[in-house]
Amino acid sequence: MSNSTHERPAASGTGGFSTTRWTMVATARDLNSPAAAAAWEELARRYWQPVFVYLRSRGIALHDAQDLTQDFFARIITHDYLSAAAPEKGRFRTFLRVAAARFALNDRDRRHAAKRGGGVAAVSLDAVDDTGRPLAEPIDEASAELLYERRWALTILERALARLRAEYDESGRAAEFAALKDQLTASRAEANHAETAARLGTTEGAARVALHRLRKRLRAHFRAEVADTLADESELESELRHVIGLLSQG
Repeated sequence: MSNSTHERPAASGTGGFSTTRWTMVATARDLNSPAAAAAWEELARRYWQPVFVYLRSRGIALHDAQDLTQDFFARIITHDYLSAAAPEKGRFRTFLRVAAARFALNDRDRRHAAKRGGGVAAVSLDAVDDTGRPLAEPIDEASAELLYERRWALTILERALARLRAEYDESGRAAEFAALKDQLTASRAEANHAETAARLGTTEGAARVALHRLRKRLRAHFRAEVADTLADESELESELRHVIGLLSQG
């Protein structure tokens, strides 16, 4: 995906960087705010999958990782973990990853202690995927971090696609989006404009223009989603390169 477009990100709120992931964090940790619960639910929704993938990649079995992820997001707000997060200390996703690692280690120690005392069994390190097949273990921390970053990048792309779909739905062009969406990642040589034109009942030239327009809007939404994670607009271009680099590894 190219990041050459110079369109202003259509970020949440009134525009630009007025509403970012960090303002959402600030709202979530202000328990006196009536918007705190909604802000935290949205943060958890955006980061649940990256944290879950990270815990799985550290060798924690499927159901244990699901429970641990759920407990992590529940406790992070009740134990005021967010008070330690700040833009000047680094990316929010990095804060969450480090916090999740510490939470997992503390949970493992607690379970081991309970096991020694005849209580709850330790977290299983016999990790399997969703079909029950064993995963290669142990995965080193660098690999776990990379998987976390890639899952986060995929979340960014998924949210951009969801915004794009909603835009076309709201403008009465749902059929156009459905006909074009599979061509979004196709190269110029691979794009099948004849097939798309047939689906839309139009010419190949019109189908080519429609795909170009769709890709342009996806870039704009993608930029907006990345911008939403930043506190400083000057970091946008470098962050875009980083996220695109992560996606290219998939």
